[in-house]
Amino acid sequence: MFKAKIIVVGPCESGKTAVSNFLGDQTDHSESNYHPTAGVRILEFEQQVKSRNRNVDVEIELWDCSGSEEYESCWPAMASNADSVIIMYNPFESSNKLQLNNWFDYFVSGQGLKEEYCAIFAHCKNKEATKNISSPLSDNIPFYVTNLDGDPDQLKDAFTKILGRVLSKLSDSREKEELSIIN
Repeated sequence: MFKAKIIVVGPCESGKTAVSNFLGDQTDHSESNYHPTAGVRILEFEQQVKSRNRNVDVEIELWDCSGSEEYESCWPAMASNADSVIIMYNPFESSNKLQLNNWFDYFVSGQGLKEEYCAIFAHCKNKEATKNISSPLSDNIPFYVTNLDGDPDQLKDAFTKILGRVLSKLSDSREKEELSIIN
């Protein structure tokens, strides 16, 4: 079984916990009452992903990281050995957009992750407001507009696509390691 560490980062109140709860099949994914995450929450679950024409089970550690600056000293531990980064923001908060470069520079570029293994989620709390939103960063980073009330299956599909790319990377790494042992 493959194991993937995926971290969810972004500004405060951008929907990271609600989306993480939804993806991890936690019971409550309502966004009605805001409770800031203290440090980090780690959700562990399994998901089956189709890779190379077969279904593969993946054990996922989804790290729901606080957006508060007071936890910035914890960023190295959060980023350590991450296979993927999901950067979430509220597209209707201009301050959120300004912070995205910092999140990207530290958690993606700074950790040497390829953009294809990461994603940006523009998380909208209002399902009517999901139109005409474009990526605020590089076009090379997969970009998704998410909404739990409108089409939650679209969110699951986006996560599965990210997981599929990560699984390909993990599979390639495992094959290289096995070949190096044989040779």
